[in-house]
Amino acid sequence: MFLGSVRESVRLFVLGTIVIAAYAVLLCIGIAMIPLRIPEILQLAANRGFESLSMLRWIAQAPNSAPLNYFVQMPFLLVLGYTPLGARLDSLLFAIAASFLFFHLARRVGLAHPLLALLVFLLLPVHALLAVQGLPFEQALFFLLLATEWFLQLVEKPSIPTAGLYAVFLTLGTYSAPYAFLPAIGYVLFLLLFVNRAGERRAMWFALSATVITAALFLPYYLWALPQVNPFWPSRPELYGNAFEQSAGNEWAAYAAMTLFGLGIFAAIWIALRWGTAELFRRIWLVCLLGGIVSSLAITAVADVWLGASFTADQLLWALPAAVLVAFAGAERLAARRRMRPVTAVFASLLIAACVAGDYFEFSRPAEDTAAEAALIAPELGGDACVVFVSERFSKVLFEVFAPSLQRRECLNFSHQRIVLASHPYVTREQRDNAESFFRGLNFSETRRIPSGGGQIVIMEQPH
Repeated sequence: MFLGSVRESVRLFVLGTIVIAAYAVLLCIGIAMIPLRIPEILQLAANRGFESLSMLRWIAQAPNSAPLNYFVQMPFLLVLGYTPLGARLDSLLFAIAASFLFFHLARRVGLAHPLLALLVFLLLPVHALLAVQGLPFEQALFFLLLATEWFLQLVEKPSIPTAGLYAVFLTLGTYSAPYAFLPAIGYVLFLLLFVNRAGERRAMWFALSATVITAALFLPYYLWALPQVNPFWPSRPELYGNAFEQSAGNEWAAYAAMTLFGLGIFAAIWIALRWGTAELFRRIWLVCLLGGIVSSLAITAVADVWLGASFTADQLLWALPAAVLVAFAGAERLAARRRMRPVTAVFASLLIAACVAGDYFEFSRPAEDTAAEAALIAPELGGDACVVFVSERFSKVLFEVFAPSLQRRECLNFSHQRIVLASHPYVTREQRDNAESFFRGLNFSETRRIPSGGGQIVIMEQPH
């Protein structure tokens, strides 16, 4: 029996590795095909001043910023340059590592079908999209999953070294992306439901201490950066769709996935209430992970309303690993009943179908390509010409990352024969119309319009 169990574990590990390897290949294709997007370019721009404090000042301007991923990404940029691979290689590596960690957690908590749970986790549109972007989210997700593993160890065998490692990984995740801290609040709050037992009470105090220490370690950076947040930091205009749709690639896919997750989680809660003391650890991990889901979504919603910020798809990421584990636990428990054996297969199939549909819609959208647009500007600057970066402040930086020579050709006055108006994809129609109207009022007339990469270049000249 022992040998059979070992063989099954090895078989699962091999199959999981094959699935993750195939996923990594798909991510590499996505990295090569998808141009750098504006949030990625803004992060790349910080590394222009890596040798001075200007890098930290740039990071502090971004809403909800954290500095760790900028420094992790820097060596890749120095070796590979401002290319999609250079910007995204660290994200790819963390996404692969996070996938192995999730698979380990799915087996650790006793899911009967960890491979199916892994497939759903890999195919979640918001996760797949962030895995091919040079942003901090996959790094933060990796540390969150690592912290979750040590939290479960802390619940099983409370000790100071385990609590210390939990605090370390939680802090690294928070310094990668601050919202990655939110599940830990739910973990410790829902662990309070089990403090009637001495072991769980001891684990709760250790977990609470680690959570408070993490918050205290992040507080100095937060207080330093908060006054420097730039209210004009570029954000997606409404034409990109709402965050709920972005999270699943398509509105119908989002509703389908949300419904399935809701049913699975509801089933898990109902069944957990019926588990006996022999399954205490299963009840604890399920309830604590449920707490992580609740705290992530609730605190994010409150913070966005309080700060007047828009909800973004990446804010869902921190609740999703726990949501997959809890929902599959509920579906599998129902399937254990004699008349409901197909439940897990049907549940997983529908969820995978919703994720695949969402991935198709998400990755088939027209891609931003500011780099391609930047390459088209220089050939238009011959003779007495200069460039105007429509929408002030950050527009200039976005183009100069790929074409530093444009800095010398920016319009300092409007007495030139030719004006080139450069608009990146986040520039609104109103901003473009206002810029063109301004130059028409100065006796310039449009001679050519070049759409490119979601933005556009407008060439305007005045009579000789």
